Amino acid sequence: VLAETFEGGTTDFKSLITRFTQKKAEVLLVLGLSPEIELIARQAKMLGSSISLTSIEAFGLASDKRAFEGTWFIDAASPGAS
Repeated sequence: VLAETFEGGTTDFKSLITRFTQKKAEVLLVLGLSPEIELIARQAKMLGSSISLTSIEAFGLASDKRAFEGTWFIDAASPGAS
């Protein structure tokens, strides 16, 4: 298990993604919000990383969900949804 943190407002995640790739991580659980989560997803794809990305709810709250095509995540049910 590897763990890294980042400050809100971070825009360059390439070194973080590279470290996880070099350590042969299989899954990256991202506990963050938009726009950082979209940046991580885009930069991982740009670097050709094969690490699977997942999150708990945050991907569903992202402003641009296209960045997460091919990923899986848990999204809370909307209040009042049937």
